[in-house]
Amino acid sequence: MSYFLNHNDPSSFWSFDLFDLPPKNMILKNGNMQTDIKEKNDGYEMKINLPGIEQKDIKIELDQGFIVISAQINEEKEKKNGEKIVVKERRHGSFMRKYYVGKDIGKSDIKANLKNGVLTLTYPKVESKKESNIIEIEPESV
Repeated sequence: MSYFLNHNDPSSFWSFDLFDLPPKNMILKNGNMQTDIKEKNDGYEMKINLPGIEQKDIKIELDQGFIVISAQINEEKEKKNGEKIVVKERRHGSFMRKYYVGKDIGKSDIKANLKNGVLTLTYPKVESKKESNIIEIEPESV
């Protein structure tokens, strides 16, 4: 197996034979949950790629200021008589990713939508209700 980086063509990052697998560091991290987060006037919009995952296999939770997204990709088990797998690159299993949104965001503030393999979450900007950490010194009593 030989992998090489084509330095002359930035659009062609890796070149390899059809049945070669890319090195482990080339496999997408975070369970293939590539994310874009956009700040808008009134809040934030997150777009997360979850191709091939059905809505019933996605779980979204709010836990101590983190949006936790977990998903399950089920392996196709249907195999016809005489068939054998030659190359298997598609992932299966479960994966999870956390995004910090702040402790002042509530469950009802978050809206979720799944369309064409892209999960879109929106949530408002919330002013932090942070208390001052300054401790006042009492005046000396006479």
